[in-house]
Amino acid sequence: MSYYFSNSVVPVVATFAAIALSIPFLLPTTKKSKQKKRRKQNQNTKRITNGQENTCVYGLINGGNNTCFLNSVLQALASLTLLRSYLYRKVKNEQTEVVPVAFTLHGLLEKLNEPLSRHKSFLPSEIVWALQANARSLINREQQDAHELFALLSSALSDEEEAMKRPKPLFDLSIIKNLVDPNFQQILPAFTDPVEKNPLLGLTACRISCMQCGHSGPIRHTTFDHISVPLPHAANCTLEQVLRAYTSLEFIDEFTCRNCSLLETLSSIEERLKQIRGEDDCETMKLRKKLIAEKQIVKVAMTNEMEIKDQLVAATFKNVKTSATKQTMFARLPSIFAIHFSRTIYVPNAFGGMMLKNPCQVKFPAVFNMESFLSTGYLANMPSEPSLSSSNSPSSSPILAAVGVMSGGHLQQYDNKPFNSIASNNYCYGTSETKEDLRGRYYSLSAAIVHLGDHSRGHFVTYRRQLKEDGSSTWWRTSDEDVREVGIDTVLREEAYMLFYEKMEKVDP
Repeated sequence: MSYYFSNSVVPVVATFAAIALSIPFLLPTTKKSKQKKRRKQNQNTKRITNGQENTCVYGLINGGNNTCFLNSVLQALASLTLLRSYLYRKVKNEQTEVVPVAFTLHGLLEKLNEPLSRHKSFLPSEIVWALQANARSLINREQQDAHELFALLSSALSDEEEAMKRPKPLFDLSIIKNLVDPNFQQILPAFTDPVEKNPLLGLTACRISCMQCGHSGPIRHTTFDHISVPLPHAANCTLEQVLRAYTSLEFIDEFTCRNCSLLETLSSIEERLKQIRGEDDCETMKLRKKLIAEKQIVKVAMTNEMEIKDQLVAATFKNVKTSATKQTMFARLPSIFAIHFSRTIYVPNAFGGMMLKNPCQVKFPAVFNMESFLSTGYLANMPSEPSLSSSNSPSSSPILAAVGVMSGGHLQQYDNKPFNSIASNNYCYGTSETKEDLRGRYYSLSAAIVHLGDHSRGHFVTYRRQLKEDGSSTWWRTSDEDVREVGIDTVLREEAYMLFYEKMEKVDP
């Protein structure tokens, strides 16, 4: 059993040390327990093979310390071919001590994709120690959540990527070794090529506009490795509706508008100057001089982003609260699009309230198009303006409770069809689209993490896709050591906690 938490993510890792230390002592050691475990594995093997292909994939041992959250994330990442390729290129020319998490994760994901003739499981303890070596802070032992662990792994990979970009000292031992290497000309590109970006990283564009003065702030770009979205208080919704709500205009109360604040500050300075007009004593003349200078500072600040609060002495900066709109869209899509559904809801009661799990069923497709959620460089200011979407679809209501009445967009359902058959079908392309148009906009489902249980406790399982050499794929349900083959229909009916989609880089003829 694993605890379930879906609140804010703890920045980086390391209570895994306690887990790692306890794992070896929690494994079955008695003869009876070993026999029971062996019978279970044999049953799983028969269930997996089903008299057909004699292959399966590794399961992961739950160390007895509620590590299903760790196992579920590793199985999901093992399905991501673009992440595996990125890790391979990242570690092939680096020392283990430079990128310990990348090295360890690469080895684990490759092992989880090895074809097996019978059921096997192993304990992924190496990643625990690698994360501990990389960690800057701890995750509390009570926060055993798949979402938090995923964020932690992605953060660790980004930290190692940043470390690789830092210039090395002239007399670094690894550089000297490579300089005297007779094959230096072959490995030279590894030192001169730019560091490859994490395929999980994308870019959002966001702008806030004041509804009182109409002023719009600059477009802010933020890097993300996944998005976390709330779900409506409804029985069900679609992935399109959730993303539509995420990218629609959001209304903000009690927003401190910089432009309104500057205008109010300027007005107060002018009013103060009027009050002391005609007074010629020494102190008043000094005050008038300061106010005139600070008036000019405020006027200059209205044309740029300069902060002036600390520069005002005679005058007081006025913070003005207004209503505003905010819109977030995707400026650059990642190669791997990870989505977390925040299922925590607060229910008030006579004792103050309680946290519950939102059971809303999200219907998600096997393939979908992200075009209508991409920014074209324009962001809407007011509800009457068109969305910044490349499809110019109208902005939908930001109120999640009403998400069930939304419509529109280009997210199409191709749940039971392989991509080759989709690509050759006219209803997918439309009259003006080509195979080249599909590149970079369509995503294919690779994994889904599901939480079984309530808000306070439960168990994580993963549905993951495994690509075969002939281009076909198999879906597996992995629950620690238990591994079963399932169909895509089963996957699409699950109550997802996290989804992982991979960008389709090309379309086969």
